[in-house]
Amino acid sequence: MEGSHKRQRANTGGDTAIDDTGPAYTRQTATELQAYIDEIDKEDDGQSVRALLLLAAQKDTQIAASIKLRYEVIALRRRTRILNFDHNSKDVWYTLNKKYRSLSGSKACDIAGEVFHEICDIIREIGDEASAAQTSFGTKQSGLETLRKIGKTICLSSNDTLRHEVQEQFSHCETCLEDAMESIVGRMTANERDTMCQVDDGRSTFLEKLRELQELGDAHCVFDRLGRVVHALIGDDGHFTDEGGDRDNVEEEEQDGPRG
Repeated sequence: MEGSHKRQRANTGGDTAIDDTGPAYTRQTATELQAYIDEIDKEDDGQSVRALLLLAAQKDTQIAASIKLRYEVIALRRRTRILNFDHNSKDVWYTLNKKYRSLSGSKACDIAGEVFHEICDIIREIGDEASAAQTSFGTKQSGLETLRKIGKTICLSSNDTLRHEVQEQFSHCETCLEDAMESIVGRMTANERDTMCQVDDGRSTFLEKLRELQELGDAHCVFDRLGRVVHALIGDDGHFTDEGGDRDNVEEEEQDGPRG
């Protein structure tokens, strides 16, 4: 008589089958389980651990409830916490204008790529943190304002070799800044977008400052997709609510095609 075949479930990676129907294993200690989990987690950056946790939650309501509770705690913390990213704009300004000021032209060229990637990493990190689920409006606001400042620094930083080289690299279809801003705006409610448009530091509103950055980007051949950010912030109807509650029409700016 042939032995019965065990039913197997393919994992999310598709390369190994996980047997979840075999005989019960000897109960492991917490220390042993932690060691197993740590090794599995390191093997594929947590993909298998997440798959196993999902499987466990689907089979055990207590595990599912614990996961939901943990998510709600994280969501509450994000809704009530305001992250301030302003130091990042100061770091970028310092890097472009002060940190490497004594370098010769050739050495500045050599390091320009490294500086460019460092700035891109900062931009992406801001975008990721400020666009996370359940993030507070204050965090989104700080993210957008900081990214705008970084963009302005890049536009106005072309007076020496390093700054010119970094700006040149942003002109070669690099859209990390626009992508980060779009991801944050995409997490905003309609009311939050209205409020963001009207944020005023006494000199001008955020929407006006964003349009100014778009003009600077056009002048320096960078940030081709800022028009999309403006459009996303204003909304599909091209309007935003003013402080009195009226609807003021905001002219939608046409987006230029990619520049060569």
